[in-house]
Amino acid sequence: MNTKIAALFLLALLSLGVTGFASAWWTAELKVTGTVTTGTFGMEWSPLTYTITGDKKGIITGKGVYLTDYTTDTLHPQTLAIDLHDVYPCTDLEIWGDIHYYGSVPGIISSIDFVGLLDSTPLTDFPNWMFDEIKITDISPELTTANPHLTIGSIWKLPHTSLNEVGLTDIEPELIGLQWHSSYHIYFEIYIHWVENGMSFTDMWGTVWTCSGMEVPQGATLEFTLTINVVQYNNYP
Repeated sequence: MNTKIAALFLLALLSLGVTGFASAWWTAELKVTGTVTTGTFGMEWSPLTYTITGDKKGIITGKGVYLTDYTTDTLHPQTLAIDLHDVYPCTDLEIWGDIHYYGSVPGIISSIDFVGLLDSTPLTDFPNWMFDEIKITDISPELTTANPHLTIGSIWKLPHTSLNEVGLTDIEPELIGLQWHSSYHIYFEIYIHWVENGMSFTDMWGTVWTCSGMEVPQGATLEFTLTINVVQYNNYP
């Protein structure tokens, strides 16, 4: 009885040994593993403030100046909106804010588009009774190096009027082709004066102006969109 059991046990060991020997092939593995993350791309308006001056009786209404059109992923505001009603001559709108590049992949300003309507009549620039100035109050040094005309304290005046101001077609070349990297910015002040013919006024930086031959029309509706187009740096001509 015991002998038979021993013999069967030995047979089992021999079977396992043969099986183990038969399956002991050499093996090797080649693997590819990877982790890929995509970059970010985009420019935004940063928080801003504004004030309306000259409207002593509080006649001007509307939503005011605000940021809207947020991207769905990271909530970067893409549009600076101006909504004012019942504006009239000798009142002012002053805005403080900045544009900021938040992308990790560089971008380049490719074009600036203006679409305007004055009582359904197409415009190619702001009307001359809407006196505008834009002053740079801070700017990334790299942008100044790329274009020396963009310096702290420099002022753009628009549109073309008898005051020898610049229009959008003059501003566009200063910005097109600029390459923006993460955290590049331009801080600005915008001054808008609603013109009364022949009346002198002082802008927010102390300069006195007199506009002749132009005046805010009554009962008019001005609608406009100014779009700064930004493309990926290696997609620019």
